[in-house]
Amino acid sequence: MVIAKAQFNLGNAKHHGADISNKNGKPEIPLPRLAFTIEETAQVLGGVCPKTVRRLIARRLLHPSRALRCPLIPIWEIVRYLVETSGHPVKEQERFIQLFFESLLVIHGRYPETDKGRL
Repeated sequence: MVIAKAQFNLGNAKHHGADISNKNGKPEIPLPRLAFTIEETAQVLGGVCPKTVRRLIARRLLHPSRALRCPLIPIWEIVRYLVETSGHPVKEQERFIQLFFESLLVIHGRYPETDKGRL
């Protein structure tokens, strides 16, 4: 009975993205999300309404991937939208986007060549 109860509790356990599980004694860190649904994008953009995200797509300010049933908005599209509508100079926008892409490479274990002249 105790085993069945433990299996039941494990079946109802909610997994959170921040949880780190152990597999073969090594910590398993989940990969970062690269794309979000319309509802998730609304939350990423500060809790706006999903209808607002649909309007941004209709106005071609956000470009979703339509390869699957539900449109997925890549994270770089969200960053591009935020940078382009922020009102910062173009040079700062380019630097911000470059830093964002380099951070994605580092997360995936690929370290970009650092050019000390541009830092």
